[in-house]
Amino acid sequence: MKYMQEFGYKVIPVNPFSVGETIYGETVVKNLRDIKIPVDIVDVFRPSKEAPMIAKEAITIGAKFFLLQY
Repeated sequence: MKYMQEFGYKVIPVNPFSVGETIYGETVVKNLRDIKIPVDIVDVFRPSKEAPMIAKEAITIGAKFFLLQY
């Protein structure tokens, strides 16, 4: 997240277990639907079994790219 911020990206952390906490100056939201600005990239750091649900949510909010990390 910090790396992306250093290159000028606005990064919004999503984690239902850490809602309201602050990470690198950004407040954690519960899910993608809670983001109130347009989303270009959803970068997922979750188990692969959760990917389909997150992908559907990314489509719903109109994200342009969907990436899965190891």
